[in-house]
Amino acid sequence: MLQPEGHPLLVCEPPLNPAATRERLCDLAFATFGFQSFYLANSHQLALYAAGKTTGTVVEVSAGSSSVAATYEGYLLHHTVKVGVGGNALAACLFPALERAGLPASAFATARERQDCALDIVQRLGAVRPTLAQDDACTDAAFRLERGSAKGVTVAVRGDERLACGEELFKGAQGLAEILQASLMATDVDAGEKRDYWSNIVLSGGVSLLPGLAARLLAEAQEFPGAARAGSTPGRGVPVKLATAPDPAFSAVAGGSVLGALSTFGSMWVTKREWEAEGPGIVARKCPV
Repeated sequence: MLQPEGHPLLVCEPPLNPAATRERLCDLAFATFGFQSFYLANSHQLALYAAGKTTGTVVEVSAGSSSVAATYEGYLLHHTVKVGVGGNALAACLFPALERAGLPASAFATARERQDCALDIVQRLGAVRPTLAQDDACTDAAFRLERGSAKGVTVAVRGDERLACGEELFKGAQGLAEILQASLMATDVDAGEKRDYWSNIVLSGGVSLLPGLAARLLAEAQEFPGAARAGSTPGRGVPVKLATAPDPAFSAVAGGSVLGALSTFGSMWVTKREWEAEGPGIVARKCPV
């Protein structure tokens, strides 16, 4: 069993995490669990580290929400943070499939359990049309639920339902393409510096693994004002390049390992002694948002 007293604790946080929440996390680490050192790192920063970068734009697509932000040399650019729809919004597309399998809302112990089961199916069977213009067909598929009160039940999902899930990620002002464009435009730098952010886009988060999502987002990004379109004359517009972080569902863990291995990281920890001497203000000073 892990003995907290003998280990430091690195916690991953979302962009623009409130100061009170950050300070509460630090207090819990020291007062409740007994860790001797603590650090807060942003999920976007860690995703870049996992991809071998310190500057770029991260598109994080997770269950609760999606977020896009530019980072320069490991520091989040706050004015570029944009938040949009996440995987939980896609889950509702598969409630009809659950009902066809004999699993109405009343079959689940809680609404959250129903949502989680639908999200499991989204992550296994959801798909995205590579471009909006394409009318690709998607085959029917089935998934055997692996947890909760409906464990073991097989749910059949139609091809159009699988694509409908992915399409939710690109709808309206909170769609992935819209928030990516808003974030990139907010960098407000000259053409040369734009390459740092437009040509170093990294996808992270478990929902980013949906087949076709990366290709669709790249295709839409190449239509942004100022972007070099696919097949365009070299030198006209800023090239848009997009890559998926290694094992994107766990990119924060991988990035945390990279950060923790840096020779300079030893002095970055917030120690229990510093916390007791300086109070909550030490969090903002040593763990910049």
